[in-house]
Amino acid sequence: MLCSFLQGCSPMMGLGVLPFVGQSNERFILGHLGSKTKVKIKTVTFSASNQANQNYPTEIHLVLLYDPHLISEFLKMSADDYFSDKNYEQLQKDHTSTIKIYKYQVTPGSRIEARKVEYADSPVAGFLFASYRTPGDHRIRIGEQRNIMVMLDEDDWRVVPYESQT
Repeated sequence: MLCSFLQGCSPMMGLGVLPFVGQSNERFILGHLGSKTKVKIKTVTFSASNQANQNYPTEIHLVLLYDPHLISEFLKMSADDYFSDKNYEQLQKDHTSTIKIYKYQVTPGSRIEARKVEYADSPVAGFLFASYRTPGDHRIRIGEQRNIMVMLDEDDWRVVPYESQT
């Protein structure tokens, strides 16, 4: 249903609200809605400014989904919803074989070199959630990019493609 809705929209209307990453003038979507894109993530690198998350440590979770029926639930979920009362723990208990969560703690001013992401099967979707102190969804959907860098700033964060040195 969502696919048919997006097909009826102008290209920019449907894409304007999705997380973008890119370098220079290049822009593309990481795991856009309605795609058959498989998650291919291999490494995650983190870079935090000295004032990242208003100078507080940031908990970041990479969530890989193996059940396509869960995607819509995660698309509606903000990071506040996800982290609230450790909701992610219940999600993992309820879906033990269809959700895999990788947890990272990033402090302001730090850089964490490429962390390998290992999994056996092919995830159907991937999301990053960041425990930011500022308003916003703080959720980004990932797609076919194999190596990404999570860049944390004072009030927000972003994900960019990254050529790992490992």
